[in-house]
Amino acid sequence: MKIKMSGPKSSDTLYENAPLHKAVSIITSKRLAALPVLNEQGVFVGIIGVNGLLEMLLPKAVRTALATDADTIPGLSFMDDNMDELRNRLAQMAETPVGSLAKRDAPLIYPDSPVMEAVLLLLRGEDDVAMVERDTHKFICMVSALDLLHTLNEEVAQ
Repeated sequence: MKIKMSGPKSSDTLYENAPLHKAVSIITSKRLAALPVLNEQGVFVGIIGVNGLLEMLLPKAVRTALATDADTIPGLSFMDDNMDELRNRLAQMAETPVGSLAKRDAPLIYPDSPVMEAVLLLLRGEDDVAMVERDTHKFICMVSALDLLHTLNEEVAQ
């Protein structure tokens, strides 16, 4: 079965030169897991998501450990960070263009992809998965686990 989404997909996108604070505002106000980042031609360049945003707030040593081997992540009980310090870290990055922070190697799906491919990507912990045109990588939509369940439920109800 190929992917045919009918659910409540978000049409929100960001261009790669948009500031990070705009991404955070959209993600938090609309309770999205992720936003696609596009270039000026509408071509998908990456994803900025909740998990990536939270990861940016971690100390550099922990981010490095996450990137190399998740089994060696140091305990953080010695750290004395509080909400104000995390807020300051986020504020320092507020004007950073999202294109420089986007996950550029995010897995993609295509309109003719098997639906199980989307299911597996979502189960592997992707925030959401971007659907793009196969040849041009023009952005089509984001697919979330909730979108997928919504679509399946509509088909069952008919």
